[in-house]
Amino acid sequence: MKFKKLNCVTNHTLENISETQTLEYSATNNITVAGNSSYYDVLNNANIIHKAGNSILLKEGFHAKEGSSYFATIEDCSSPSFRLAYTGEKNSTDKQIKNKTEVKEFYIYPNPSKGLYNIESVKAILNIKVNTKNTGALVTDKKINQEKTVTLDISNEPYGEYILTITYVDKTTDIRYLITSIRKSLF
Repeated sequence: MKFKKLNCVTNHTLENISETQTLEYSATNNITVAGNSSYYDVLNNANIIHKAGNSILLKEGFHAKEGSSYFATIEDCSSPSFRLAYTGEKNSTDKQIKNKTEVKEFYIYPNPSKGLYNIESVKAILNIKVNTKNTGALVTDKKINQEKTVTLDISNEPYGEYILTITYVDKTTDIRYLITSIRKSLF
């Protein structure tokens, strides 16, 4: 996926925007999204990255719709992207991203989805395991050939919540991430 990078500015305030493209916004200081009775919608098939040196504030009115991807990262505009992912629907509580320790080892998108997920990791992946959240039943245990980009397909599984466990090649990191599968359309 190739992101159109917009010029890095000191601060971004993004209000009353419905995103439909694949874009990266960069700011040396802060990005503020929505708030003050405004909206910021990341629509179906849109992919958005926000990169700021100090903080990213997602205020009430921010929405990432099903089938979209939203990523945020705290880093200098010229740095390569390590991303903190937020995908799916967010409607009420403000979320401020300002601590570099919040950066994840991987991100997954779209989430929620109809069962097909893309996983991108900073480190090479050895194994991916998915269990149901409620019962812990094993859904899949997939060995990965030291890839950093993986497609996970659980589209034949029923609607529900799942726990994704990623084991990296160095075997020092075991990450659990909750994903939700959206019911397939009946039409």
